Formats: sequence, C-alpha cells, structure tokens
Amino acid sequence: MHRLRRPPRVDRLQTEQRTHRGRIGRWIYLLLLLALVVWLLDIFFGDRVYLSAPGMVTQDQVSVSVSYSGRVTALHVREGDRVQAGQLLAELESMPVQRDIANLAAQRAEWRRRRAALAAERYTIARMLPVARDQAVTIAELLGLREKAYEEGLSTNLTLHELVMADYRSTLQATEFEAREEGLAREIDTLDDIVARFGRSLDDLREQFDGGQVRAEHDGVVMDRQVKAGGHTGESGNLMTLVVGEPYVLAYTPPGALYSVAEGDRVRIRYGFQRIEGTIEAVRPLSVRLPEEFQRAFQPRRRSQIVRISLDGENVPPAFTTVEVSAAGRDWVSRFGDWWSRGGSNP
Repeated sequence: MHRLRRPPRVDRLQTEQRTHRGRIGRWIYLLLLLALVVWLLDIFFGDRVYLSAPGMVTQDQVSVSVSYSGRVTALHVREGDRVQAGQLLAELESMPVQRDIANLAAQRAEWRRRRAALAAERYTIARMLPVARDQAVTIAELLGLREKAYEEGLSTNLTLHELVMADYRSTLQATEFEAREEGLAREIDTLDDIVARFGRSLDDLREQFDGGQVRAEHDGVVMDRQVKAGGHTGESGNLMTLVVGEPYVLAYTPPGALYSVAEGDRVRIRYGFQRIEGTIEAVRPLSVRLPEEFQRAFQPRRRSQIVRISLDGENVPPAFTTVEVSAAGRDWVSRFGDWWSRGGSNP
C-alpha cells in the first residue's frame, strides 16, 4: 500500500530559492538600453562635445578655357592624366580669331602706309625749307640794296614793287614749310601711337591664340574633359579642369560646441581602416564657397564653420574621398579642461 501524502497547506507554502538567470537578463537589457541612449546622444549631440566632423579630401581646381569659339582639332590628354606646366593639352582652329588677326594686320598695314606717306612729305619739306629760308634772306638783302641805291640816286632793273612782292612770297613760303613740317611731325607721332596700339592688339591676340595650341599653366591632373576631338567649344570656352596643388581636407564643424578649433591644432583623419594626421591651417566661415563636389557630398545639419586641414605623410587618400576628422592626442582634453575652468566662456 502506498502512503498518502497530505497536500500542503495554503498558509504554509514552501519558499523556493530564486535563480540569478532573471537578474542577468535584466542587466543585459539595461546595458543595451544604455548603449542605445549613448548611441542616440552621440548621433545628436556627440559633435557638440568632442571633435567629430565629416570632411573630404580635395584639391584646388583650375579651369582650362579659351576666350574664343573654335573647333577642337586634337586632344592630347585624357581624364586622369598627369600634366606639367607648358604641356600641350589641345589644338583648336578658330575662323573668327583668324579673321580678327587678318583684319588687325590689314588695318595696321594701312596706318603704316599713311605714316610712310606723311614721313615722305615731311622729308621733302625738310629739304625745301632751308632753300626757302635762304631765298627769303637773299630777297631781303636785294630789297635793302634797292632802297640804298634809290637813296644814292642810282637806278636798278628791279622795281621796288617786284622786290617787295618777291620778299613776301619767299617769307610766306618759308613760313608755310615750317608750319607744315610741325603739323606733319604731330600727325606722324599720332600715327605712330595708332600703329603701336594695333601692333599690341595683334600681338596679344596672336599670343592668346598661340596658333590654336592650348597648354597647361600648372602641374596637375586632368579631372574633367568637357570637349571631344572634332567638337566645338561652348559659350564658356571651357575645355577641361585640372586638379592642382597639394591635397587637403575640408571639414564641417558646428558652432557653439564644448570644444574649440584653432589654427595649428593637430587632428586625426580616418578613412576606412586607415588613419593619418594633419594640422588645421585655417578656420573659415561658411560664406566661403565650397567646391561643387563637396557641396554634393554633404548636406550638413545647421553647420556654419569650415576648417581647412593640411595632411601629413605620403599615405594620402585620393581626391574627393570622404573622411572623418577627430581630435589627435590629449591636447583637446587639456583644451576642454581649460574651457571648463573658465566657466564655459569662449577661448
């Protein structure tokens, strides 16, 4: 026979020892919740507490363009090619420019012809002027002799009227020659200035056109080729864009943060799994126009401050690579301590 066990009384339930499994789960939940809160705070307010700014590696850009319309007969570079200053990039032909050069050359030749004709006339007058002056002196002397002979009662073949008229004509001719020579000298000076201006305009046009050859003015890399061989230049005359100079980073930083940025501060630039360091060169307002690529890559939230950062070392990422900029070393910690000791006032 089995012995029947009495059922336990309700007022005397036996207490069971609670396990730690529920407590561990609660701690894990709290840690996950805390991590979520920290993550959200970092997203919305992290860049206000410590330096963490989006940036982009960029370089200065130079537009290669011409000031005339024409047809591209040859292109000697492709996108991505490295070029040196003075290297031939493209060749063009332009009928309007060639027509302008021909017109300027023809006009300068015409003004030179006029100048040569005036110079020849001035030369002739310069040779005749001494003769006219000598003739005037001679007739004046004869007139003096005629008056002296008349006073002494002598007679001559020349009447007084003839001598007076001859003296007048010779003096008038000499005076006209002198006035004409002075006028021709001024006209020749004016024509010399006109010819020189046409010459300068012609030389400038020929220098700008350079036979239709377009050369690089800087060392750089061809980034954007906007024309093709056989095509025509647009209204802007842009042919291509060169990326020149050393690469640098442009980064956005928010105003009113607990930290501050200043020229000379060291920063760390991170892209992928790579890190390099740099130095802040300048702090600029947002009114400084950014490169178009930088504007397309970022749509910042209420940003109004830009920093330019020079890069150290040779392990520099390619241009237009997006990067993350953060503080380097303990310098920013000490700056934050100084800021906090001053009661949060701007340094």
